[in-house]
Amino acid sequence: MREHIRDKNIGLIVRLANTKEGLEELAHEYGVASSFFTFYQRYRQRHLPHFRQLATKQAPAGRIIDLSQHPKARDILKRRYERSCQQNWQYLFAREELGSRKAKSDAPVSRQMVYHICCQIREKLEKKLKGIRVGLHSCRKFAVQRVVSITKDVFTASVWIGHGKGNLAMTEHYLNRSAQHQEQVNRQLGAGICQIEYTVPFTQRTPKLLI
Repeated sequence: MREHIRDKNIGLIVRLANTKEGLEELAHEYGVASSFFTFYQRYRQRHLPHFRQLATKQAPAGRIIDLSQHPKARDILKRRYERSCQQNWQYLFAREELGSRKAKSDAPVSRQMVYHICCQIREKLEKKLKGIRVGLHSCRKFAVQRVVSITKDVFTASVWIGHGKGNLAMTEHYLNRSAQHQEQVNRQLGAGICQIEYTVPFTQRTPKLLI
């Protein structure tokens, strides 16, 4: 910016702008926005490994989920990354994409905004989702239940969802404790018990469980 702006005080002005947003405003004010964005993209691409390492280091360990083994998640994130590069967005999920006049590209979508979008989807699918409340926490609980059903391990699900190093008491509140689920379990147990057959060997009567 110092090279493109003819102002004897530009060196001091640039030092006062210690954020990307501040530099972006200066670029617009002096009419060098296109040059600024070109330089910013080159700088970001060059130092991207360092930024990733710094973000990983600063993120809470319990909130990091490895998505490298999830092809669908990788495809979604790849499309988001390509779109953010095309739009010169700093975040994968930028507020500007929502189309709001108050939204800015330099800010990420907040948790409240995502919940509002979930509410809009629920209203559009009101007939098909009758009696079902869709929200971020509902999706989180469903994810935990799926992990438990696959791994058969509550402790693994607790660590995966970010409940510290394994808070079983907290994770168990996410599991399905409905009366309908308990009735289903009872039917399965009853069906298994009914398959007990007694066979008579040569010398003694031995119960045999066929499950």
